[in-house]
Amino acid sequence: MKRVIPILIVGLLLASCNVESKTEVSEVYTDQQQKIIGEEKNEMLGQTAAPYTNRELRDEEYSQDEVFLDYVQGDGETISVSPGRYEITGSVAGNINVYNDHGDLIFHDILGSDYGVGSITVDIDEDFTIHADAGFNAVMVTPADEQQSNNLTAGHWEVGVDIEPGDYLISSSSKIGYLQIHSHNEDAQVYEVMGSEFGNTESEVTLKEGQKLRITEISYIHFEPQH
Repeated sequence: MKRVIPILIVGLLLASCNVESKTEVSEVYTDQQQKIIGEEKNEMLGQTAAPYTNRELRDEEYSQDEVFLDYVQGDGETISVSPGRYEITGSVAGNINVYNDHGDLIFHDILGSDYGVGSITVDIDEDFTIHADAGFNAVMVTPADEQQSNNLTAGHWEVGVDIEPGDYLISSSSKIGYLQIHSHNEDAQVYEVMGSEFGNTESEVTLKEGQKLRITEISYIHFEPQH
């Protein structure tokens, strides 16, 4: 009898393993390059209209407004500025929504604190609005710097204007977020980017002239050129 007990235990463990191996595996949404696919991709892309950029707004005659709000309360504050390219920053935290002239949501993210992004950079055209939810101690909307960079923050960007076309390895050390790549007459691509104590990712992407980029839920993504 002393030898039967271990055998029974082993048998139960094997039976348990067999049951687990038959459990249905949920659908995997990302490939080896952390590209989001399937229904999750469609859901993400359906939350906002396509990213908006306008090269004409980069001229010196634009982006002259500066707006400072203190203690956003109640239903929040809607901000209107003259056309231009702007950087939005804030203290404490809250939701920032950007709407186009048709009232369509073109960008959303949480700004500030440890849970949000450090800044949001977007093109604001005629009759676009920025809405800041209650919760901010301060919100600042200021003209954005105009220079190409391989470190892009949350917001909208255009290949050939904000970053050179080419092959890149993307990574970050700033939590988990997403890169969307939108092309004319082509399906959009969505990549998950992670950089934290739990691990990090590196994905290969090819950027082409005129593509529009949307970066969300992460303060920045580094684009390392691949030669």
